[in-house]
Amino acid sequence: MESLLKWEKDTQVRRAALHLLVLLLKGVEKDFSVHQILVDVELGTYVRDARRLLTRIEHTEVDLVTKTHAQLALDELKFIVEKVLRPADRLEYKIRVLDSFD
Repeated sequence: MESLLKWEKDTQVRRAALHLLVLLLKGVEKDFSVHQILVDVELGTYVRDARRLLTRIEHTEVDLVTKTHAQLALDELKFIVEKVLRPADRLEYKIRVLDSFD
């Protein structure tokens, strides 16, 4: 997919590749836990490289639809990174009722 986004001239193919990337990122966000994202080096490298490529596409792309797809993919990456850096805090209370001593 990286090769398509870097070298493909046809805008329809680039649009489709970016749309696929958005869908894949949504799947990564749903299927992987915060721990898996932090521990998996390959996944972290992929996220870093994808962000760099998408940022370049967003700044240099002429086609507005392709640019929008790149922005959507960047939004998904941002959501994943926020999930990793700021996990949801869960407050849990355990309430126990003590037996009365007669």
